[in-house]
Amino acid sequence: MEHELNPTQDATLGYLVQANKFSRIPSQVAAYLGATRRTTSQTLKSLLRKGYVEKVRSTQDKRVISYDLSPRQEFLGATRQAARMMEMDSPKGYQVSVILSYWFGTSYYADPLFPWIKEKILEKNDPDSKADHVLAYAVKRLNKTKGMRENVL
Repeated sequence: MEHELNPTQDATLGYLVQANKFSRIPSQVAAYLGATRRTTSQTLKSLLRKGYVEKVRSTQDKRVISYDLSPRQEFLGATRQAARMMEMDSPKGYQVSVILSYWFGTSYYADPLFPWIKEKILEKNDPDSKADHVLAYAVKRLNKTKGMRENVL
């Protein structure tokens, strides 16, 4: 079930996508957001209830709690980053990035096996056109591959 995020929750997830494991404690999140610890704590608890993050207790000091992205959010964060790197920074670009990530892995934009993705991106200017163009070409290639496999079997 999808949950709407308020701007603070969205910014918190954006921070957690980029933060290393030592920076995912509430005080570091609060410092980054410029928010109070109480607001940050409430935000993290809300994200936990919605399934966006997981609470992790330190093995060295049981008082220390940090927050990791849920596996689903980790994947979505990686696909959003991939969309930005491919200059498809739009809702449609994010959707196409999720599709490409399922097909080719979340680092599809840097994979030497898929140089055509970067080539197709350069052929268009705006993010939505890039997304449409890359998706259409990817579907074409997948259909061609499917046909080749059926002929071999």
